[in-house]
Amino acid sequence: MKINLAKSVAVKSSPAKSELRHASAILVKFHGPTNTRGSRVKAEFLNYGRDMKPLSSGWDHELTPEQNHAAVAARLAQREGRKLDGLVINAGYGYIFPMAAL
Repeated sequence: MKINLAKSVAVKSSPAKSELRHASAILVKFHGPTNTRGSRVKAEFLNYGRDMKPLSSGWDHELTPEQNHAAVAARLAQREGRKLDGLVINAGYGYIFPMAAL
């Protein structure tokens, strides 16, 4: 059986979306206050590319540390059309939130 390679053309998508398919988790880290900025939490995909921007958010003192990290991870996943798996891994230097399967 012969396969016509000319007809099997890959569908083009934005680099962020194709890289996002391979993003398996979000890493969230705490950044302490500086002279000009308050405490904040930064979330990024573990293998994000140039088009997949990280997300930072100010620290909400009414939430627990785990809730602050989870809120930012959920917003980043939602921004890219993905969902979190529901697991949380405390890596010592931050929290890792696995992504739900596509």
